Amino acid sequence: IKKHINENVTLIGIVEGEPDIREKVIKLKIKIEGIDEKILITTRRYPEYQYGDRLKIVGKLEEPQIFEEREEDKSSSFPFAIAREFNYKNYLLKDGILAAMNFPEITFLGEDFSNPIMKLLFSFKNKLKESLNSTLSPPQSALLEALFFGDEENISKDWKEKFNLTGTRHITAVSGMNITIISALILNFLLFLGFWRQQAFYFSIILILLYILMIGAPASAIRAGIMGILFLTAQHFGRLSAGSRAIVFAATLMLAINPSLLELDIGFQLSFLAILGLIYLQPTFLDFFKRIPNLLQLRYTLSSTLSAQFFT
Repeated sequence: IKKHINENVTLIGIVEGEPDIREKVIKLKIKIEGIDEKILITTRRYPEYQYGDRLKIVGKLEEPQIFEEREEDKSSSFPFAIAREFNYKNYLLKDGILAAMNFPEITFLGEDFSNPIMKLLFSFKNKLKESLNSTLSPPQSALLEALFFGDEENISKDWKEKFNLTGTRHITAVSGMNITIISALILNFLLFLGFWRQQAFYFSIILILLYILMIGAPASAIRAGIMGILFLTAQHFGRLSAGSRAIVFAATLMLAINPSLLELDIGFQLSFLAILGLIYLQPTFLDFFKRIPNLLQLRYTLSSTLSAQFFT
């Protein structure tokens, strides 16, 4: 595909993954037929396209750019501008996307050219979202969407800034915390329904894997899922579990599938750094804070927070 950058081309491809729906536009990952490479398309919000749709696309291929964002900091007595670089090319490259196309001419050629299991998972996810939005009003519904699915598009800019200022933005991204909560809920619910512990164990692993696929399999969720499954497996077979071995196993498995994560995916880097902090630095902080009362797990919470922050 790189040979045709800055050229007008005609392509036929399948929508891969869940469409990224914004207020005025929709972004589609397209897997091109015949050459098995991917591009990103930005098009108008309507008509909507779904996972598995087959499309004919006519437009100009472009190379993703490095953007510079400028933001004015008014928090001090002397306001100043902060410039940040965002390497959009590398951000897309980690997902195997080599080029982009803006507002091409699109012809719909058919549907259901997709994995039926993934289609079912995305449909189930959309129904859960509809249920949340009909039961709760913003910002609560938007926060729950972020907690369960990692989708932040419905959280307002004002609330995102509040999370940033209080250092709690991480709860809106799917990570080990979310996987731990989901795993505990699934396991306890299955035991409540009368499943034997062995049956509940196998069902829990399957449901955790399906959940990770449903939310788009971000690096942090895959890492947490692999480690969570390893810990459940160790518990199931009566073996000791070692966090350091689990994290090396998770990193090796993920990088064997996609080596570019190590360099290009900051989510991968921060996720592993945070958990390394918990494994290697938290015992030091626990010892340092031994005089602090452990009421409501205060000592444990403080030490885990600081150890993760130091490493990230």
